Amino acid sequence: MRSKSIILTTTAIILILMTGACDGYMDQFGLDRLSDEVEVHPSLAAPIAYGNFSIQDILETLNDSSGLVGQTEDSLIYIYYSDTAYSLNAAELITIPNHIVRETYFETDVNVASWNLLPVGSEQTFYKRELLEFSIEPGDRIDSIMVKAGSLDLEAYSQFRHSGELRVTSSNIIDPAGDSLDIFFPISNTYGTFNNTTSYDLAGYKITMDEISGSAETVLNFNLTLVKSPEPVSPGEEAGLRCEFSALEYDVVYGFIAERSITSLRESLEIGFFDQMDEVPDIYFADPQFNIAVHNSFGVPLSLSIDTLRARSFRDGLYTYLMFRDTTMNPFQIYAPTVDQVGTEVTTELHFNVETSNIDDLIASVPDLIDFSFGASTGNPPGSTSQNFLLDDSKMVVETEMMLPMWLKTSGYTLTDTLDMAFDSLLMNLSFLEEALFRLTTTNEWPLEISVQIYFLDATDVKMDSLFSEQKILLNAAPVNSEGELDRSALQEHVVDVELTAERLDDLEGARKMVLKARAVTSDNGGSTVKFYSSYLLHYKLAIDADFRINSREL
Repeated sequence: MRSKSIILTTTAIILILMTGACDGYMDQFGLDRLSDEVEVHPSLAAPIAYGNFSIQDILETLNDSSGLVGQTEDSLIYIYYSDTAYSLNAAELITIPNHIVRETYFETDVNVASWNLLPVGSEQTFYKRELLEFSIEPGDRIDSIMVKAGSLDLEAYSQFRHSGELRVTSSNIIDPAGDSLDIFFPISNTYGTFNNTTSYDLAGYKITMDEISGSAETVLNFNLTLVKSPEPVSPGEEAGLRCEFSALEYDVVYGFIAERSITSLRESLEIGFFDQMDEVPDIYFADPQFNIAVHNSFGVPLSLSIDTLRARSFRDGLYTYLMFRDTTMNPFQIYAPTVDQVGTEVTTELHFNVETSNIDDLIASVPDLIDFSFGASTGNPPGSTSQNFLLDDSKMVVETEMMLPMWLKTSGYTLTDTLDMAFDSLLMNLSFLEEALFRLTTTNEWPLEISVQIYFLDATDVKMDSLFSEQKILLNAAPVNSEGELDRSALQEHVVDVELTAERLDDLEGARKMVLKARAVTSDNGGSTVKFYSSYLLHYKLAIDADFRINSREL
């Protein structure tokens, strides 16, 4: 009770003194003498950001722009590229050349005993036959042709001074109505000056061949009928028919197509991907895959021979040649549809991988130039008697694809980027900062270690300082097992502290550029091949612990 009385009494005395002395004291007290400067030194400790993201998140971004990244059924990431390397249409492979058949009746063919015994006004027919082999190249055996376009050009003439008729027939040449070829020219005068030309459109016709003495032949029958006049048949006189099958195009050709070279291609492909890199990448892919798929709708087997495939290394200019572990791969047979599969295509695939070739050595050489040459030819397997066919729209398409599963190792690759910045303006905004500690805490499931260093340059690109005393590991590579997959039992949290002080920032006042160098190394310091699955997560948490000096006048 006594202490409470003392407090009340003291308070009353102070109030009385202030009130009583107000007139005299307040005259001596100026408000303009009060300081308007306030300075505080707060501290802040708080999380800035936290969360996680997976490789899948990155894949979705990449696919939006390039579409070259995918994943297998078990979510292993791969880089994929495909292209059409070569195509061949039927018209480029086989064209039907013009075929000319000429049949001539000389004076000696007509001036025979049977003719000489005929009375004037009687007629006699003289028969001849020609065989036409519609081979396209030596060794071909063509059995039938469905004609899409073309013409039969005919010229008939007679120097015999007798009227009559020139006729050509063939049961092997059938018009769209199903009627056999039968064309005749009346010899309308007896002056020996008869001549007539005409042309027939063969579109829709069918030309067949008969088996004659082991060959496939179209039979053309020629008939010359003369009505005897009083004039003799003199030496040197003749009559005849000239038949030319010209500009023939086919809907379908059936027969046996002999071996022939289709193409011989030699190309060089320059790869300028590494020209702008400061460092040649050291990356080894454990399972690169290069595949060739040949889609063939020719009813003719083909053969593809890879003569050369070599890669020139960007590092030293040395060449690495593609080598086959299986000798049956080169040349390799391209299969074809059979006559009961007309209108379909057959696909033949050839796979270059670490089991069949040294494709991994070619990729690991970091090529800047690839030379390749190959040849293609038709040809039935030895001893084959299978019938071949060609459609007018038959084609062969060669597609290539490259697949690089992200199963790899690298002992280190550095990426560099430069950013222009006005540090003096930035430092003005951060002048109230006395000290800050940024802490990045991560749990990384990716088998990749990322270390960084940041350099500060002045206006003349001279290095002023670096953020760290040495390359700083921001992310520890995830531990992996013998299969190169994540070993979750050994997964650990990784903590990185970055400290900034006001004095340190003052030293960077003249900085104009910031150079970032980031280096990536796979697990086990690049000694083991590791696999990247889209399900791998990176958990992160960024926190700040900062001290500030805030002055009201400076604000």
